[in-house]
Amino acid sequence: MINGMEVLETEGSSYERRSQRFQSWYENVFKWHPNFEYTPNQTINWTKIEKPMSEWKVGLVSSSGTHLRTQKPFDIVGDDGDWSYREIPADTDPKDLMLSDSHYDHSDADSDPNCMFPIVTLRELVKDGVIGSTSSTYYGFMGFVPMPQDLIAHNAPEVAQKLADEKVDVVIFTPGCAVCHQTLGIIQNIVEGKGMATITTTLKPELTEQVHVPRAAYLKYPYGYSAGPANDLEMQKEVITDVLNLVPAITEPGTIVKLPYRWHGRID
Repeated sequence: MINGMEVLETEGSSYERRSQRFQSWYENVFKWHPNFEYTPNQTINWTKIEKPMSEWKVGLVSSSGTHLRTQKPFDIVGDDGDWSYREIPADTDPKDLMLSDSHYDHSDADSDPNCMFPIVTLRELVKDGVIGSTSSTYYGFMGFVPMPQDLIAHNAPEVAQKLADEKVDVVIFTPGCAVCHQTLGIIQNIVEGKGMATITTTLKPELTEQVHVPRAAYLKYPYGYSAGPANDLEMQKEVITDVLNLVPAITEPGTIVKLPYRWHGRID
C-alpha cells in the first residue's frame, strides 16, 4: 500500500490476469492497425523529487489530441497517425481548446476538456497552494502513433528539452486511446531522463506496465476521462492531487498505484 492505495503487484494471480489482457489486446491490435510496432522502454529513467509539493513547478503533457482551436488539428485519418505536438499556453481559456482524435470517445471532453487535459485543475491547485506554479506552456499530442520512431528521435526529446528549459520539477501525463498509453509512456520516460519527475494516469494498466514507465496512477475510468469525471472540478482536483501525491511516495521505478475511484457515469 502507498498512501492507503493498492500497488499493482508484478507477480501473482492479478498480474497474470493483466498479462493475459495485454496479450489478448496485443494479438488483436494488428487487426485494427497492421503497422503497429510494440515499442516498450528498454530502461526506466528515474528522477527523485526533493522539493515539497508546495514548491513544485508542474508541467502537463497529454496524448488526448488537445489543441487550440486556432491551431492545425491533428491528422485523424492517416494510418500512420500523427506524432506532432501543439504548444498550449497554461493560461488558455478551456473554451479555446478542442480535441482531435478519432480513437476514443471524447464527447464529454469536448464540453469539458479539463477531464482529459487538466488545465483548470492545475490552475486551481496553484491557487489553493497545493503546488507552487505551473509551466507557462503545456503540450498536446494525438497519441495514435503506431510507429513511434520519429516521436522518439525528434518530438519527444524536443518537448522534454522545452520542459527542462522552463525548470519544471514534475510533469503529469494523461492518455487518450489504448495506443496512446504506449505513446505517452515513451514520452514520459524521455522527459524523466531530462531530470524531471513524472507520473502518468493510466486507464489501461496492463499496457502501461508492459511499456515500462517511471510511475503511474491507475484510474479505473473509461477512455475519455483520464483526469477525472467531466464537469466536476472538485473531483478533478481530488484526482489530480492524489496523482501528484504519488510522485514522492513511489520509490521504485515502474510502480503503478491504483487510485480509489470507481466510475459512476455513462459508458456508451
